[in-house]
Amino acid sequence: MLKEHIKNFLSEKASVLIAPAGHGKTHFITECLSQASDEKPFLILTHTHAGIDSLKNKFQTNKIPGNKYVLETISGFSQRIVTNILGEASLPSIDDKNRHYFSETLKLCSDLLQKRQVKFVISLSYSRIFVDEYQDCTFSQHSLLMTLLGSLPLHLLGDPLQGIYNFGDEPLVDFDKDLTAFRKFNFLNTPWRWQSNNERLGRLILSMRNKLEEGKPVELLEHSEFDFYIRDFPQLKEEYKPEAYKSLFKAIKYFEQKNQSVLVIYPIHKQENGRMVGLLDDRLKLNSYLGQQLKVLDAIDENVYYEAALCAVRVLVGGEAYLKHFHDLLVKLKFNKSGLNNWLDRSGKPKNKRNPDEKRYSEKLKELFTNLKTRRSPDNLLSLLTFFASLPKVSKKHPPLYYSLLRALENSTISGQSIHDEMVHVKNCQRIRGNRNSRKCIGTTLLTKGLEFDAVIIWGAHRFIDRKNFYVAISRAKKSLVIYTSDKILSFATEENKGRTGDCK
Repeated sequence: MLKEHIKNFLSEKASVLIAPAGHGKTHFITECLSQASDEKPFLILTHTHAGIDSLKNKFQTNKIPGNKYVLETISGFSQRIVTNILGEASLPSIDDKNRHYFSETLKLCSDLLQKRQVKFVISLSYSRIFVDEYQDCTFSQHSLLMTLLGSLPLHLLGDPLQGIYNFGDEPLVDFDKDLTAFRKFNFLNTPWRWQSNNERLGRLILSMRNKLEEGKPVELLEHSEFDFYIRDFPQLKEEYKPEAYKSLFKAIKYFEQKNQSVLVIYPIHKQENGRMVGLLDDRLKLNSYLGQQLKVLDAIDENVYYEAALCAVRVLVGGEAYLKHFHDLLVKLKFNKSGLNNWLDRSGKPKNKRNPDEKRYSEKLKELFTNLKTRRSPDNLLSLLTFFASLPKVSKKHPPLYYSLLRALENSTISGQSIHDEMVHVKNCQRIRGNRNSRKCIGTTLLTKGLEFDAVIIWGAHRFIDRKNFYVAISRAKKSLVIYTSDKILSFATEENKGRTGDCK
């Protein structure tokens, strides 16, 4: 039966497949690749690197040859088209002051795709285009993809209830109004994610989905017999005390002992005082309370990467203030405060040590500072930074940030380009290549969209700002779901009533 569905879906020049989470959309793409006889590869686009990881893992598991597909994010594809035709210098600045990098790159790419010669090259390169998670397309992204309609068959997959991207005032694509040229399919009716893992949990999640679609409240009733648990969220005055996380720590260890992959989802929300909670620093703090046992997920273009590169530049050009600038760099790189205080004073100067072992480290640290003072170069900064990271009692709260800066420093030493430019290059490469996630992660709905984990723990479900983020969160779980909440009955305003402000980074 699936073969017939694939045949019908691929026979259309414009088709869209709509299905809930966990119902086999990724598997369907895999089967399309497996059964297609096209000589040229599929171009497969999605939105996030989590989505790329999910697709890539599925393709590799099913032994799909790499020459049968090209897999990219829409942003990565746009960047590649612009770079290949106009050169890398034509890309807009991606520093933390430019909030319009992606929209400007998208506009450049869209203009290029209007040209007949570019369309011709695209049609020579690929047999057809798939776009996964189409519900997250902005209207600008939708318009860009529509320029290719007619040049190549265009096949879309998505679920309107999972449209959680937030692009400010720009609306997301409307499946009813914007896809009238596409033939709609909805033949995926089996909840594969749960069928061989936890069927009763899958049925419960589907029943919650039905209530969310109808705009009804969701009552959370524990069913420990099939690993659905409800736990009390700490009171506000207790929330930021380490003892408040003992239950969460035990839950992670419990699933780890069962050899289950674990995802902790930390909803982003705005407090009454206007502070946004759940961003990177909050996830790092939560992970520190949990003994640094989780990989903290972040966005590829989290501003802190470019801010760290600029801090490194200030170390090299900051004159006599280089000690303070180096200390600022260590803070920006999320080194532990106790480690910094153990080796450096407030001005950034290395402390004198009496203990023979510590004194040996301290003298080496002073030597590397002298080298940097004598010659302000990326390689001397690299030597100092790597030595400091190796010191006793020093730990990195966010290793990906540290290692990205190391690569930027190494590249700058070789190329002679600025550290900031090399950080841009490092992040561009990561954007195209994607990141591999750990078996134990902490992130947000957006950062883990398209992924699945054995166990999902939601830290504060009452803080989700809409039904879509809640549904994305619960549907990541294959075997076990733990919900920490202050409210046992969750009600969400519809998007029409509240405006679009999805859970972002």
